[in-house]
Amino acid sequence: MFFNDLSLYEYHLSKPVKQILNVGWLDGGKEFTKGDSPSVFCQKLASVIIGGAGFDANFNRIRGVHPCDLCGDREVVIFSNGEEELLGMSEILIPNSEGDGYFASPSMVYHYITVHSYLPPEPFMNAVLNVDLSKEYLADDIFDALLASR
Repeated sequence: MFFNDLSLYEYHLSKPVKQILNVGWLDGGKEFTKGDSPSVFCQKLASVIIGGAGFDANFNRIRGVHPCDLCGDREVVIFSNGEEELLGMSEILIPNSEGDGYFASPSMVYHYITVHSYLPPEPFMNAVLNVDLSKEYLADDIFDALLASR
């Protein structure tokens, strides 16, 4: 599934959610911005995807695994602080650093960045770097509330 970066989120919805912007919805047939992402950003993104006690950025989980749209890899696992996570089974919801919305990405965004040199927009990188993993955060609940308020 392809969506332009920073477009309104509308994945499987009848109308977009104005508070959520898309990032990292790549497709093998579409061009995307490439470059090197800072290692501190990549490490933090892995920690955000894996989560922890009271912190879960994953939502819209599926029962199977969505393979990489660029190389077809189905067994993409990330590691952070002794934990691991299989990618391609959910989306992640990242609060915007400005406090006025969110970014939605497939969890596979980590693979796109670290393996395929996808360079996400700077506001997304700043948002990831500003995530406080010690605060309670449940993306499923936030997403449900945003849908209910439309």
